[in-house]
Formats: sequence, C-alpha cells, structure tokens
Amino acid sequence: MGNLKNLKIYLRDLIMNNLRKTNEIIQKLENIVYKLRYVLEFIFSLISIFGIYKLVTIKHYFGYYHKTYLTLATICTMFALAILIYCCIKDREKIEKIFLTFMIPVGIFYIAFIIPSYAPDEQAHMWKAYEISTGKLITTIESDGSSHTEVPTDLLKYQPGKVAKYLSLIGQVNGKTNYNHTTKKTSSAQNYSFILYLGSALGFVVSRFLGLNILIGILLGKIFNFILFLVVGYYVIKIIPFGKILMASYLFMPMVLQQATSFSADAITNIVMFLFIAYVLKLVFQKEKITLKQDVALFILSILVGIVKIVYIPILGLILMLAFKKNMTKKEKAIVLPICIIVGAIVAVAMYLFSTKYISTNMIPYYEENNVKSSEQIHYIMQNPIEFAKIVKNDWVNKSENYINMLIGSNLGWLNIYVNKIIIYLFLIFILFSITVEKNENVLNKKQKIWTILLGIATIIAIEIAMYISWSGVGTKTIEGIQGRYFIPVGIVLLLTICMKNNYLKFKNINIKILTVLSILNIFAIQSVYLFFA
Repeated sequence: MGNLKNLKIYLRDLIMNNLRKTNEIIQKLENIVYKLRYVLEFIFSLISIFGIYKLVTIKHYFGYYHKTYLTLATICTMFALAILIYCCIKDREKIEKIFLTFMIPVGIFYIAFIIPSYAPDEQAHMWKAYEISTGKLITTIESDGSSHTEVPTDLLKYQPGKVAKYLSLIGQVNGKTNYNHTTKKTSSAQNYSFILYLGSALGFVVSRFLGLNILIGILLGKIFNFILFLVVGYYVIKIIPFGKILMASYLFMPMVLQQATSFSADAITNIVMFLFIAYVLKLVFQKEKITLKQDVALFILSILVGIVKIVYIPILGLILMLAFKKNMTKKEKAIVLPICIIVGAIVAVAMYLFSTKYISTNMIPYYEENNVKSSEQIHYIMQNPIEFAKIVKNDWVNKSENYINMLIGSNLGWLNIYVNKIIIYLFLIFILFSITVEKNENVLNKKQKIWTILLGIATIIAIEIAMYISWSGVGTKTIEGIQGRYFIPVGIVLLLTICMKNNYLKFKNINIKILTVLSILNIFAIQSVYLFFA
C-alpha cells in the first residue's frame, strides 16, 4: 500500500511539474507573440492583402481563382485577424496601440491597390527619391539654368497613362532591371528637400543593392514610408495631451492614407506637422519643468516645419502658447521660443528662395497660356489687398465643401478616383463624433482656442496666396491649383479647438468601435480604387 501511495504522489508531482513547465512555455510564447505582435501582424497582413490583390486581379482578367493565392490569402488572413483580435483584447485601453492594430492592414490595402505613380505628381517624387538613393541629395543646376534627375529607364514605365490598369502590372516583377541604363528627366520635385524622401529612397537602396526588380523597389519605398507613418502616428497619439481618439480617427482619412503610402512629399510633410502640433501641445500641458532635451527637440521640429512647406509657417505660432506657462523660466521664454519660431521661418524662406532657382520647363506652356507671373501677381496683391481678400472669401464660399471633401478623400489618385460621397460624409460624421466621446483631462482654454483658430486661418490664407501666385493668372478673380490635401495639417489644428473636457458621451470600448467603422469605410474607398484600375 505504501508503494502504491508513493507511486500516486510521484505521478501527481510529475504531472504537476509537466503542467507547470507547459504553462511556463506557453507564457513565454505569449510574451514573445505580444512583443512581436505588430511585426507579425504587418507580415501576415502584407502577405494576405497582396495575396488578395493577386487573387481578385487574376479572377477579373482570367476568370478563375488561383488556388495558391487563395490558400495563402486565407491562411494569412486568419492569422492576421487572430492577432488583430488578440491586440484589441490586450490593448483596448491604449488608443495609440489600437491605432496600430487597425492601421497596419488598412494602410497595406492602399499600398497594394493604388498603382504606382497615381498619387498626385508621384512619378516626379519617385524620380527624386531614386536620385537621393544614389547619394545625390541636391539636384544639380546646369550653367544654362536647367536641371535634371537621372533615373533608371525602367522606372519611366511607371507613369500615369503608361501603367493604367492592374493588367499592365502582371508579370513585371519577374523582369531584371538594369540600374545602369539611365535617362535624364526634368521633374516638378527637383527642388524638394531630401528629408522628404528618406523613407521612400531606402526602398530603392535595398532593391538596387539586392539587384531586385525596380517595381519591388517602388513597393518597398511605399512600405518604408508607411512604416514611418505608423511609428510617428503612434507617437503622436501617445503624446498629444487631448483629442487622442480624434487624432487617431483623422489619420484614417483616405487622403491621409493615400499620401502616407505613396512616394509623395506629403508622406513626410504630414507626419512632421502632426508631430510638431502634438509635441507643442504636450509641452503646453506638461506640469514638469521643460528640459533642455525638450527645448532641443522643439528647435529641431521647428526647423523641419520650415523645411517641409513654407505655407505652414503660421502653425509655428503654436509655440507662443508656451510663453504663458510656469514650467519655463523667463530666460527660456525670451530666448528659446523666439529662436524656434524665427529659425523655422528663416529656414522656410531660405528653402523657398532656393526652390525658385529651379526652372520647371514642363510647366512653361501652362504659365504662358494662363499668364502666370509670380512677381507681377505679388505686386497685384500688394496693390489690391481688399480685392484679393474678396477673391479669397469667394474661393471659400464657392469651394469650401469641395475642399473639405477632397481633404477627406473624395478624389483619390490624380483627383480622378471618385469615392462615394456617402462614404466621405460618414468619415466626417465619425471624426466629429470622436470629439464627443473622449474624456480629456486637458483642453485649450478660450484664449488658446482663439489663438489656434487665428493660426489656422492664417495658414489657409498662406495656402491661398501661394497658389494664387504660382498657379493663377495675374489679376484673375479665381484661385487655381488648390487641392484639399493641402489643408490636412490645418484641419487637425482647427478640430482640436472644439475638444471638450467634461461633456462627453460614454461608450464602452469606443476607440475600438470607431476605428473598426473607419477601417470598414476605408475598405469601401479601396473598392472604388479597385474598380478604377480594374
């Protein structure tokens, strides 16, 4: 009996030890999965969505479902969804993490289904990115004033009109690219800063180093830009002191996503502006003393704002809200804040003056036909400020709805991919709704709101002036060339002024619900993209 009892105890201990070890192994595996969850989701989503792309395009053109792509897409979609659900359970209280969870697959849909070169001026930005990938950060200006970008001849295949349907892309990744066979091109992006292409240029560095097809280099460039968007977007939502759900919702707009997953300079421009706005507001509501490290970060961000686009200079004025904070010394307020604003503005002006040295030869016929003369237009504005104010007012009276729709994403591609207006209105409704469902510990006070609105209006006027000077005939009564995407940084600035502190609607897991709805709406937008290119 004693031996039998000992045997039972031994077996029980053995089973318990094995169960404990099994639980430890499972816990370790779960920890690994948790730490790598976004990487795994990105990989499975990438394979899944490109598998779906191949599946639907082959079915559309050849009339059958490819078994390999069907199997691959099904398996990877199941894994991606499992990780998405797992992240929603684990991270449901952290809006910045929920943002990553939903944004990863949604953004990859845009990468997969929008044909390269179909974001506005994207082919010119691809040429600039390639030039930078070779180490040439500034496009050379020749003695006669002309300039050109030297790119692989194979890259010229990817231009609007040359690649207009998914059918034209089939089989292109199998070809071998001769990176030494190049062609000189003049592009509208030759005067842009290399900083705007660090992500996209990396795609060409990798493809050239590994000897990959140029189309893979293009896709890698779009993917690297998107990864930058994900990382910065996560940090922006994390540090912004209020309007976190609003910011997350805003980043889900189709136009923001199209630009973030393209070679467009907007990919970096927008995230720089989002980061600057969030960082300044973080400092405004920070209770601890602002450190030297934070002063340096603010200085660098101010320079980046100056680099990305001169019309956003007024937004630098957000820094002045720090002048009324007690967490900065009088000396810091007198030195740091003015330096950040002045240096940012000087950089912006210097970048603009530098850009004027480049001659856009492809635009000369348009300028001549429409009597576009920048210097004369500036003189006209100065001589007729009241008349110009009326022109700006009429522009917004007549086109404001169109600008807002385009800002959200009613006209994707080269403004010729039309997304159903119902989808656009639903985006607008849910973005505004996101403001009402968040409990904010901090919001702008009355004076800060007035100042922020004034800066937003000043930025809008700066955009109007810039386009009137560079795209409209001298003395004309209309402003040409404005696209809604130019107002993306302004839109979030103005929306943040209506965030509330106490009056909010309470919903359980509202961040997950809102981003789920916005993800579904993006799928409908992608459907419009698919129908356009199919």
